[in-house]
Amino acid sequence: MVSTTTKTLTTTTTTLLMLMLMLMREAAINVGAGKVKGNGSARRRCGSASMDTKLLAFLTLIISGISCYTMQDLCYYWPGPGYIGDPTDCRKWGYCQDNHLLAHGHCSANQLYNFRDGTCRKASEVNCEAKQEDICLHLQPDDYVADFSNCSIYRRCNEDWNDERKHFQCQAGELFSNQLQKCVNVTDNKRCPQAPDICSKIQNGSRMRDAMDCRNYRLCINGIGQQKRCSAGRYFNPHTARCQSIRPEHCFDFDNEYISYPPPETDVYVCSKYYRNDRFPGPQLFSDALTCYGYYICKSQFDVGVWHSCPSGLHFQWWSQKCAPAHTYSCPYDRCANLNISIVSLINTGCTEYTLCYNDQSTHLEKCPTDYPYFNEVTGYCGNEFPNYAVCYMNG
Repeated sequence: MVSTTTKTLTTTTTTLLMLMLMLMREAAINVGAGKVKGNGSARRRCGSASMDTKLLAFLTLIISGISCYTMQDLCYYWPGPGYIGDPTDCRKWGYCQDNHLLAHGHCSANQLYNFRDGTCRKASEVNCEAKQEDICLHLQPDDYVADFSNCSIYRRCNEDWNDERKHFQCQAGELFSNQLQKCVNVTDNKRCPQAPDICSKIQNGSRMRDAMDCRNYRLCINGIGQQKRCSAGRYFNPHTARCQSIRPEHCFDFDNEYISYPPPETDVYVCSKYYRNDRFPGPQLFSDALTCYGYYICKSQFDVGVWHSCPSGLHFQWWSQKCAPAHTYSCPYDRCANLNISIVSLINTGCTEYTLCYNDQSTHLEKCPTDYPYFNEVTGYCGNEFPNYAVCYMNG
């Protein structure tokens, strides 16, 4: 009955503890250096706290499995703007903007807040928690999931949940853990041993920061967070909810800065994986998935891909199979590379933001002023006319 999830539990817990110790050591150094004000006492209750304290508290929640999120916590991990649910009351809602809780309230009588679409609805139409079938999407078909109403009861994901003959019961004093895939001893029978999900009260499609890795983020679907990863050499910015080439401030990560290595000169897998005989005969070109300007040439699906580079000043367009001006493509990698220019547009911003380049690498982000809101990559200046370039429309 134990799934493959259990195999990684020890490693994950060890990693979490290492990060907690590192943060506590850094906090102690800051206190000793006079950088932290206050008495330094640990916070035992949920509430407002500094960024480091909130992150440390979040890691503690992961390890202990104690549900202690506040709406302030949710806004810290999601920039908004938009509405969220209150983890303590299904009638209440909050409004997040710029990673802060700006307003809160509650639905009218006989209504509950539906976190999936951010509206108040009749109580009969709202499920305040993630559904069991949503949890099973992140488990193996033969795994088990606890009953929401009674965590001492569990059932297999791929069986009929309405058939009570397929239910299993933990022994007295035990509750079922979805993560460990077994019944565990508990001291508080009112609390299920499920780790809280940061997406449990967040609208569908929202992106939340990942406390463990700056290159990851969590995509919220039906109250469950799906782990996603930015493309090579990019980091998730928790203030914009987008991936970017520059590592954002307050980025807690075990790894060092991303090191850009040149793509391999040959790739033995790319041709067999992507070459299609029904596409068109002859050589086909495929992005190296590391740079904006590199690609592999495959003459057949049995060929070994050979790496090539676009001429200076051009980026590779995978759909046209050609090298083209950079402003005609919203490349998801570092757009400064291979261009020999000092400023490029930042994708996913509608050409309202741009990146400063140095030695063909992104170094700093800037936003055009209100009077001249649009950055024109061809001229290199902000202006009041929207530049009709593909990079301004496309997401990458």
